Amino acid sequence: MSRLGSGLGRLLPFLYAFAAILAAWLFVLGVFRPHVSLLPPPALVAREFWALAVTGELFKHIWASLSRVFSAWCLAGLIAIPLGLAMGRIPRFERIVDPLVELIRPISPLAWIPLAILWFGIGEFGKVFVVLVGTFFPTLISTVAGVKRIDPVLIQAGQVLGCTDRASLFRKVVLPAALSSCREAASFNVRCRTLASGRAAPGRKRRRAGHFTYALVRQRHWHLRRLNAATSVASSSKNSVSRMRFATKR
Repeated sequence: MSRLGSGLGRLLPFLYAFAAILAAWLFVLGVFRPHVSLLPPPALVAREFWALAVTGELFKHIWASLSRVFSAWCLAGLIAIPLGLAMGRIPRFERIVDPLVELIRPISPLAWIPLAILWFGIGEFGKVFVVLVGTFFPTLISTVAGVKRIDPVLIQAGQVLGCTDRASLFRKVVLPAALSSCREAASFNVRCRTLASGRAAPGRKRRRAGHFTYALVRQRHWHLRRLNAATSVASSSKNSVSRMRFATKR
């Protein structure tokens, strides 16, 4: 019962937020009475959402966007985490690499879109590259900071207990102590924020959540019932991933 009560307690803020949004939505409809093409009623949005879910069209676009994000997430982790471990542990290596990192890091991921099109064309890898740029630097900086935050007492204890060379000290002390920071660096929240970067990159395949939403807006009659259904799925998916991350930490 305690677990059920705690689960309901964590769910209540989302229910309160949903009720507040629904009440504000109904209030605007009742007071201003906008045309259905501008602001449809919640019932029509729910009906359109069900139609998109039944046909499977919505899930195809969601899967296309998520596959790009997770591909970039894996590539960023494979490159940034080993590089961050080396930079945090070897000061000379950090002095060589850090100026280059700080030179490129302030550039917005969206500013890389023209170069991504020029280098990789308008295929899938160009969009993955844009998301990769947005996830690489937060992962790298968090990993370097995690290695530098390791308690020096742990390093000294490892040396006393038999870690005589750098390789064994890194493998038995530094890497386990930095795992929490690496996990935080690879968190899903950073990856979900870069979903907009992947949507912004054009491509041959018109199958992604961003293009799907944009196409709905461009239609002549502004089918906002479908648009609201699509955007509500995107926002609820992000919140669900954040809650999953929080639950795994606990």
